[in-house]
Amino acid sequence: ANVYVAVVVALVLKLFSAYLFFVPRCVLNVIILLGAQHLTEFQHMRWLLSLRQTRTRQRTYLVDFSVWWVAFLFTIIFGAFKGILGAVFVSLLMVLYQVADPPIARLGYCEGRGRGMS
Repeated sequence: ANVYVAVVVALVLKLFSAYLFFVPRCVLNVIILLGAQHLTEFQHMRWLLSLRQTRTRQRTYLVDFSVWWVAFLFTIIFGAFKGILGAVFVSLLMVLYQVADPPIARLGYCEGRGRGMS
């Protein structure tokens, strides 16, 4: 779906760029603001923070929470493009860290209980 949207946007820009030249910048800024309105979803940040107290997949939620903060701060400080690059870079670092240091559980047989345990 995202590829389809990107192709449609590219075609519209290619076909109508001559007409968009005469649109005032304030109108184009409003279009960008309305398109980026969902980027300030602080409820999602609060939800990620609330999941920190759960025991299931706690490490994953902390990673998502930290990537959200890096993306937000980099975008505010450095601008949209550098903010996206910073978030992608931190996300890749987190994935590499998770692959290099996966959570490991020791499994064994407990003779006293007569069953396997972790």
